[in-house]
Amino acid sequence: MIRSVSKAILTELEYAVLAATSSEHVVPKQKHVDTILKYVNNRSLSKDRVLVQSLHKRAKQRNWIVVLKTMLVVRKILTKQDKNLTQSILSNHMLVDLEETIDNSSLEAIRNSKIVIQYARYLQHIAREVVEQGIGPDHWNRVNADDRKTLTLTQIRERANLLLAALNSLVRCQFEDIPIQTPEEMRTEGTLMMTLFLTSIKDALEIYSLIEEYRILLLDRFFKLDKEDATTVFSFCTSFDDTSHSLSTMCNLLRKSSSQYNEIIPEISPLPSSLTSKLKDHIDSLEEKNSVPVVNLSSILNKMEVIHVEVAQKNDNMIDFNNNSYNNNSNNSYNNSNNNN
Repeated sequence: MIRSVSKAILTELEYAVLAATSSEHVVPKQKHVDTILKYVNNRSLSKDRVLVQSLHKRAKQRNWIVVLKTMLVVRKILTKQDKNLTQSILSNHMLVDLEETIDNSSLEAIRNSKIVIQYARYLQHIAREVVEQGIGPDHWNRVNADDRKTLTLTQIRERANLLLAALNSLVRCQFEDIPIQTPEEMRTEGTLMMTLFLTSIKDALEIYSLIEEYRILLLDRFFKLDKEDATTVFSFCTSFDDTSHSLSTMCNLLRKSSSQYNEIIPEISPLPSSLTSKLKDHIDSLEEKNSVPVVNLSSILNKMEVIHVEVAQKNDNMIDFNNNSYNNNSNNSYNNSNNNN
């Protein structure tokens, strides 16, 4: 299909987008992604329009493979953390209203379309993070910890809630109204769905690690808050635990699929029950207008920070593994394509 389109009537950038998001059931070929990223690194207003419009056309196709590959390309673009280009992607609305493009060609296509739509919602949240904070995929764990400590309570809550919304969208790619697939089942459908699964877990663990840091900052201030703020923080913490449970299930699926993931996938743990009880008791005491109890959280928070460091270290390994996996899948797809020719 792509070869039938003459390169003479397309710019190099337009052709790269078309080729990277073909209907072939393989991951986007690395050479086409590299061409797109080259334009992102040397961008101009006119090139922005060409790139965004080209991606928009592909995102609105009634073919879940084309739309998913477009989303994977968008994620690669977001790693460049270009605020202006990302704002153009958001303003173009290519990541929303994808329900109109559901692929009805088969039950499998309908299911996969739902996964793609949920993944696009995740990218919508992350694009906002790039625009507002200048931080994108593959870079969250490089946020300066000292800078976070200077944030106000409102800033911490806003950032933590945005990231939690992104994490929710990401885990729902696998669990909301969609039959759960094991990694083995994904492999039978080709490398594309497995690539999405690995990319999703890698991003989810990176976001989880950063949210955990924000949660530690919130808990460190918890016993100085009034009733309304304390209740809001407690609600955030419990919501985060609920989402973390789904992420833990995703990680367990991957561990069961192959022993190679045991070393690089961290354990996801909820708040210690002792801490949850202390938080709830404190809110109850505020409701009863009693004096604020003196609670020493230092030992519990120190344990949480140790767990957080372990998660961050294992996630660095997951990033390296996933990048190698994506490149291998891309190269294998390219080689297979050449062999077929």
